[in-house]
Amino acid sequence: MYHKRFFSVLLAFIAVFLICVNCFADDEVFVQGVRTDSSYTNETIGIRIDLTDDFVMATDEEIMQMMQIGMDNMLDSEQAKELIDIANITVLYEMLATNLKNNSTIVLIAEKPMLSGIKQEQYVEANIEQIKEYMQVDTVEQDTVEMCGKNWDIIAYEVDVSGVSLNYFMLIRKVGDRFVMLDFTVLDEESLDELISLVSCY
Repeated sequence: MYHKRFFSVLLAFIAVFLICVNCFADDEVFVQGVRTDSSYTNETIGIRIDLTDDFVMATDEEIMQMMQIGMDNMLDSEQAKELIDIANITVLYEMLATNLKNNSTIVLIAEKPMLSGIKQEQYVEANIEQIKEYMQVDTVEQDTVEMCGKNWDIIAYEVDVSGVSLNYFMLIRKVGDRFVMLDFTVLDEESLDELISLVSCY
């Protein structure tokens, strides 16, 4: 199956190139990362993402729109940051970048669950059920992988959009009070290789 080959490529690539021991402290507290036009770094997650020239990074204003901040509050970047209490935002978009040549996308989201006692396996299962219901997907593959010295859950599924098969890969790990989701969306294996190669241990 075509999708299973994608999944195998993802697991093999991460296992070989992104294993790192003691990249960051065990006592984890989620802290926002640092985003520029071409990179994203987050010490608490332990990863760095360096974009190539084919990628465009979402701006601060676009990130805020994704977090459903009202347009009435949209001022310049520094003023907007002062208005927002990041700690109280449930779904925090840390970064989003798209390759304009092949439409592949990399997104990093940190979600604070409504109930602090939710375990990672419960969060993963809930996501799988939501994907099946709302994306109308019958098969969702699941596995785990070590990346930058920590174990991540992986959810992978394929969606047909107007005759085009989009492959989604979501890496999930709990960091402090948030679940971090690193999402890759690709059309082909070459694009998946490229997205994974952008990520390194920090």
